[in-house]
Amino acid sequence: MKALIVVTQLYVVICEWEVYKHELYDVASSSDWIGLNSDSTLSSLTTIDSNICTSVSSVYMVGGKDKIWRRILMPTNRKFSAIRIELDFYYIDVWDNTRTIIYLNNEIIYDNTYKSYLTTPQVIYCQTFSIPNTNSDYLDKIAHSQEFTANQINIEIVKLGLPITRIFTLSNFYLYVQFCDKYCDVCDINGNCLKCENNIDPKNGSCQFISYKEFQLYNPDLQWVDKCPLGYIPDLNSICQQGTTTVLFEDLQSNFASYLFSLIKDKYYSDKNDNNYRIMEINGEKIAGPFMYNEQLIYSPLSIISNSLTLVRFRLYFLHYNQSQQVGGRINLKFNGFKVLEMNDYDEVLLFSNVGKAIGNNQNQCQFANYQRCSYRDIQFIMNLNYEINTIIFEGRFTIIKPFRGWGITDFQILKLTQLGNVNECLGYCMTCKKQNKKSCLSCQTGYYLFDDKCVTQCPLQTTQIGTICQENGMSNSFKYIFNSFYDNNNYQSEMSKMVLNQPSIFQEIKFSKFKYGMNEYSILGGLSIFDGVPITYTIISPYQFYKAYIKMNVIAIDYQVDDKFQISTNLESNPYLVGTTTTYNFQFVSVGNQVGNGNNLEYHAEVFIETTFLLTSTNSLQITLQRLNSVGVQQYYGVYNFRIMIEPCPQFCQSCDNTGCLIWQIDVSLSSGQCANGYYYNQYSEDCQSCFTGCMICQEYSCTTCYSGYINQNGQCFCSSNLENFLVCSNTQNCQIGCLICGESQQLTLLSISSPSYLQQCVKCDESKYYWLDKDQCRCLEGYYMDISVCLPCSKYCKACQKSPRICTDCDTSLNRELHYQQCECKQGYYEQENFLDCSQCEQTCYTCRFFANYCTSCYPDQYRTILNRKCECQDGYFDEGISICTKCNPKCLTCSSLTNCLSCYTSQNRKLSIRNSTCICMLGHFEVENQLSCDSCHFSCQQCLPSSKNDMCTRCPSSREPSINQTVFACNCKRGYYESNMKECSDCRNYSNPPSTHYCYSKCGDKIIQWNEDCDDGNTEPKDGCYMCLLPNSYCFNSLCSKCEMGICVKCIDGYYINKNNQCEKCDQSCKTCITRYDNCTSCVLYDDKNNLKCIMCQIDKGYQILDNNCVSICGDGLKVDKEGCDDGNDKSGDGCTQCKVEDGWICENTCERIIYPIILMTESKFDNQHDGIRNLELITNIKLKTTGKIDNLCQYSFKESISFDILITDNQTETKDDYNIIKTILKLQINDRSENPILICKILNSDKYISEQGFTFEQMSFEFPLIPFYKQSQSVISATTSLLNFSKYVLYILFGLAIFAFLVGGLQIFWNLLDVLQLISYLQFFNIWYPYNVDTYFQLFDFAQFDFIKKVVNIEDIINHHVNSPEPDYKFAQQGYSSTFYINSIAVFTVFMTTLAIFIGCRLGFVFLAKLLQYYSDENDTSLEEEPNVIKFILFRISRNISKMFLNIIGEFTSGLIRTFMAVTYDYNLSIFLQIRSSNLDNALLQSSFALSIIFLLLQLFFLFKGFTFMSNQPFFYQQFFIKQKYGSLYEGIDIQPTKPYSNYYNLVLLCKKILFILFLVNLYYDTSLQIITCSMLNVLFAVYIIYNTPLQDKFEYFKTVGSEFFIWLAEIFILGLYYSQQQGPDENKELLIGWFIIGACTMLIIYQFILDIKQHYEFLIKEYKIISKLLSRIRSLFRKEEYREETQDNLVDVKYSKQTLRGKMSTQATLGIKQRKLVTFKFEK
Repeated sequence: MKALIVVTQLYVVICEWEVYKHELYDVASSSDWIGLNSDSTLSSLTTIDSNICTSVSSVYMVGGKDKIWRRILMPTNRKFSAIRIELDFYYIDVWDNTRTIIYLNNEIIYDNTYKSYLTTPQVIYCQTFSIPNTNSDYLDKIAHSQEFTANQINIEIVKLGLPITRIFTLSNFYLYVQFCDKYCDVCDINGNCLKCENNIDPKNGSCQFISYKEFQLYNPDLQWVDKCPLGYIPDLNSICQQGTTTVLFEDLQSNFASYLFSLIKDKYYSDKNDNNYRIMEINGEKIAGPFMYNEQLIYSPLSIISNSLTLVRFRLYFLHYNQSQQVGGRINLKFNGFKVLEMNDYDEVLLFSNVGKAIGNNQNQCQFANYQRCSYRDIQFIMNLNYEINTIIFEGRFTIIKPFRGWGITDFQILKLTQLGNVNECLGYCMTCKKQNKKSCLSCQTGYYLFDDKCVTQCPLQTTQIGTICQENGMSNSFKYIFNSFYDNNNYQSEMSKMVLNQPSIFQEIKFSKFKYGMNEYSILGGLSIFDGVPITYTIISPYQFYKAYIKMNVIAIDYQVDDKFQISTNLESNPYLVGTTTTYNFQFVSVGNQVGNGNNLEYHAEVFIETTFLLTSTNSLQITLQRLNSVGVQQYYGVYNFRIMIEPCPQFCQSCDNTGCLIWQIDVSLSSGQCANGYYYNQYSEDCQSCFTGCMICQEYSCTTCYSGYINQNGQCFCSSNLENFLVCSNTQNCQIGCLICGESQQLTLLSISSPSYLQQCVKCDESKYYWLDKDQCRCLEGYYMDISVCLPCSKYCKACQKSPRICTDCDTSLNRELHYQQCECKQGYYEQENFLDCSQCEQTCYTCRFFANYCTSCYPDQYRTILNRKCECQDGYFDEGISICTKCNPKCLTCSSLTNCLSCYTSQNRKLSIRNSTCICMLGHFEVENQLSCDSCHFSCQQCLPSSKNDMCTRCPSSREPSINQTVFACNCKRGYYESNMKECSDCRNYSNPPSTHYCYSKCGDKIIQWNEDCDDGNTEPKDGCYMCLLPNSYCFNSLCSKCEMGICVKCIDGYYINKNNQCEKCDQSCKTCITRYDNCTSCVLYDDKNNLKCIMCQIDKGYQILDNNCVSICGDGLKVDKEGCDDGNDKSGDGCTQCKVEDGWICENTCERIIYPIILMTESKFDNQHDGIRNLELITNIKLKTTGKIDNLCQYSFKESISFDILITDNQTETKDDYNIIKTILKLQINDRSENPILICKILNSDKYISEQGFTFEQMSFEFPLIPFYKQSQSVISATTSLLNFSKYVLYILFGLAIFAFLVGGLQIFWNLLDVLQLISYLQFFNIWYPYNVDTYFQLFDFAQFDFIKKVVNIEDIINHHVNSPEPDYKFAQQGYSSTFYINSIAVFTVFMTTLAIFIGCRLGFVFLAKLLQYYSDENDTSLEEEPNVIKFILFRISRNISKMFLNIIGEFTSGLIRTFMAVTYDYNLSIFLQIRSSNLDNALLQSSFALSIIFLLLQLFFLFKGFTFMSNQPFFYQQFFIKQKYGSLYEGIDIQPTKPYSNYYNLVLLCKKILFILFLVNLYYDTSLQIITCSMLNVLFAVYIIYNTPLQDKFEYFKTVGSEFFIWLAEIFILGLYYSQQQGPDENKELLIGWFIIGACTMLIIYQFILDIKQHYEFLIKEYKIISKLLSRIRSLFRKEEYREETQDNLVDVKYSKQTLRGKMSTQATLGIKQRKLVTFKFEK
């Protein structure tokens, strides 16, 4: 059994191959092989049949069969990944194209067709029976390796072809298996573990134990346990050893009733009312806790003495609020005031200790009501305790700000450990082994011997057994093995990977074979034809540097022939070593008889031991070359076994050495001359130097013996002598943060931070006198204070905690019913603000929000199904109030209801109405119920009521104009007698039908002997006594039961209690009447008579609020009708709504309804545009309700400030509208604060309160109101003066630049100043970064507002018009402050005006050109003068001016498109600001806003289309842009650009600039609330654009190039300073620091203006010299005067036109005209009178 050890940086991977089967070497080992006999029977293989052939070799042979099988079952108790099969295959005598195949699990692994040649046999392994062998036998050594995980192996060997009498034999079968490591479940072909047992993660191919979570327990196999079982104790290697424990101290054990610790609370944050009793219950267990903030548990006094290995264990609970896992914290365990264990609470609990080993098992979840997350771990801490413990402290260091963390503890024990055994599982046959490699043996089990950290059954050759150790012969004890193989029958496949073959093209792998020597079988390196004449070199790389090597090997010569020799050479020696039979050779062969091969030849053996000389310089590689020299004997071959190489290594950590010692030591911070440097110790496990703990100079693994200066040694640890803290850097005050008294160890352990004087250290004590307190490891202002310029100042009374300002809250006091909302402590949901009270009062439970009073609801809970009605939250339609907060759903047939069974109104859409008793919703007349349907279906139109059917014969009641068709319960309703069926599907009264035709039903004629609709009879006469008179019978029939008398089918009298109405129908009398006539309350007899007048009835009507009860008329309380004896009646008996039991509640007034008395109060709104650097405050004061004023009112309030702040009232304007009697009182107040104040509070004292009356008749209850205003940071005079001076300087520079621009407009060169407009616009847009600028920057940026075209909106103002129709949403604050809107229509008016101006100029130029053209034509035709005449100079000058102006107009007309492009590029910033402000707004409720949004999208797409077309246009060839028409129409796209064929991207300069502007506005608007990203992205645009310019050099003019690059640099610099200002403000307000950074921002912008100023002047100067030669000459003459040189006057100068040269004039004029002009230059002009 052998192993390959692959050394990596961290782990050792061991690949294990084992001999699983060795067979076919004797009879017993061949019995499981089955062969096919000649008679087709099967039998086990034995020694080859002598009838086939007789073995003449010492090798055991079996076979002689045509087919052979072997089945091998693989082990089930061990995992494996690969197999290797080796087999000796002998071909006996003559073979002629006979094929041999070997199958492994039905797959071919060997396929050979062998053919022998008839020669004199030289090698015979088996002599044939009949005749002597005619040909040499052939040996083929078969070796096959493959991945394999099946549970069995099936080997099948077959012989194919004719004749089948060819003989083959087998011998020496080996099956090697690549077994996985013991705890590996799946491994690869190299033995690297891919999956471990017990859910252990494999690392670098090995199953590594994680020692910081669990303990190892070997019982007998490895187990991972959270806690060592009874009878075992943990050691410092996290292994459970046999041992006992003794309890030294314990507390908080199971179900404890008391505890021994004392609690030291956090001075400021602990609850002072908990009486120090901190016991909670989690999952049914008692826990000490929760502890929070800086609370500590102390056990004292104690006397704990161990002087042994000691275990400290406890269960630690971690309790997290909300997202507090991002906050972290820690708990320090201290003995005698010194830290021994640190437990950090993050997502994972991290344990640190300098003196022992700490284990925290896997996290377990728990449930605790007050915390979002609850988990616990069992902490076990092992250390050598060699001192007495008097005090134990658990010191919590957790955050004092939300979200909080808490912790708890239970089962606290300190145990003394007594170890009774030492278990460390070793693999293989090791008794003991190394920690880092459990297969590297230190001692062996019984029956095994230690050889090269392996356990073998017998010592190899050239070694001597001494006890249980195999000692190398002739070697000292200082050597190390670098190669060791071939000392038994293993395949050494893993060991051979250390050896590199230098001739890979000749041999694909390093060949080795097997042979038997004596009683042992060995693997050998070599074999047939391996070393024949060709030197084979092997390279072995040593993991160590060495200066001497030893080589041991045994050389075997098989079938050896005399005078042959074997040569061995190395690269470390110049001379080779020879092995042969001659005594002169270095090593001599000795015959060992015939062991293998040809029986006629012997084998020879030689022992080789080579000791190299000392090397001058060490090396780490060795080459060895093996070669057969003479090549005598065809069948002779060599092999090497028992092969090992030893070295004498350099000392550890030596880079180069010789035999005298180390020459060059390795250089590392942990080393010093081959030893561990101070501050490091040697780790036996990892065999390297590792760092000691903080402050320690000389240490062991868990103990320090010597500390550095400035530290003291306390129980094996080093603590700072100045503060007794375990810090890396001991310093009380150096680099401490503000407010820290004692600090140390750096929070950022980088060389940069440590070398910087500004890095902050960890704080352990804060300056409490300045309101600082410890928050984990930094100092924070106490709750209720905030940092302001290194000072903790108190927060506003409404804030529990705040930052930057007393009014910027970060936390609120929940006991005041307040919560954080946009950095303000506002009343939480369901509560409302009360004047002069800090705490908020609760709204009525049905109010989602309320104002002024608990029941003054402003919104309702949507999930309570309520809606606002009379400022109350009443149940919605379809729901009713059961006295609980959530309304109950009515019966689905009820629109409104008072209970599930009592409807108040019904859905008309369902064709329903209230029943007579007003309790249920029934179908309306003419409708019927349908099962499983809410709506009622309609009866047949003829039915008033019906059965559930729409048929006409299913009626159950008829309308008044119809009567049943039959005298049954169900019938059809036909028109009554005297009614006819009309086309309207109604029965119409015949009496209303005038002159019906004789054929109509309504026709009637008495006496025609035809009984008609209004006749009872018709006997054709007028005899009154014949029973039929006037066609009527004596008694007409009456159908209605309420009728007591009818005439002609019409009711004329009703029964008692009913009266006849106008329709001759009976209706019920009032309940007070027994009988009545005409109407229901016109009694003719009464139920109750008035006591005073017996003839008068008492009218006790329900609809008037009365009822008859016990023969008395009493009021109905709760019916909603107020009568004389009731103070109120609100229709219910609930309390709290103003009316209870018909009595008015306190604080309410009741008339028709009850209302709570609402006293008027003053509400103040401060303009959001007020600036904290400016003392002016714009306020609006209004009353909460409408008031009626009596008499003349001048001022509502008398104003003052709470802290006697000086102020002036600038404006007080009463803007109350008096169109009604009652109005909202509104006052506009503008005041100037004169004194600096960080919390100004304005007091409004009501004047003449009796003159203000509410609609309820009440005046102000509260006479004084307080309003907090934003702070006023008044600047010092020095800051104001410096800002003003710098502002004035910048103004003067800009004035000069504008003057130059105007001058350039007149004389040319205006294009020079286009860049100036871009720069000024960009500076002006820096103020839109979402950051509060200090006074100096805020004032400075106001200088550049003119650069934005937004000022046009003040002239062309459409905002008021649009806002009159829609409520336009406001943009973000900075944009709103500058007057921008979110509506595209409003913002784009400035851009639109600029474009319209451009268009107007074009139209004006076109009209002007036409006018001047006609004028010039007239002047030329009518006033032509010859050259000889003297011209009129006035006319001549006007002509020239007109001509030049017309040329200018013509140029403008021709360049109209180019001008539009130039205009668009000039207004790009404002154009895109309008678009993106609109797109960002999500308020599209109004059609006007929707159209504005759509229009902004259209203009954005148009801009993108323009860019696309522009890039396409600028992709043409250079000559394209030289065309006059192209240049005139589109020249502004490439104006000033150097068109370069070699740099095509330079053509896109103006388009890239346009893209930069678009992206700048895009980032500015859409990243407004991510300030840092907003500034960074905008600054990156400057960088990218500058890189583009520098790389492509697109500009023709060098001044333009430098101006553009310079402006990008200065703008970028200003943005970087702005970014620094933002991060400074994030750390806390520091006004002086912000002003300082502000000066840098102003400086960068001012430098940009000066830089632009200098280059513009220089550029325009050169332009004038180039364009105007008179200036050039004038300057030349001036320079000549200074040089005192004469100059000649040029007489040919043209006084008329100095801009054109003399040659140009000659080219344009004739000679005569030229002479005439020359003459005229010498005459005077004649002026006409």
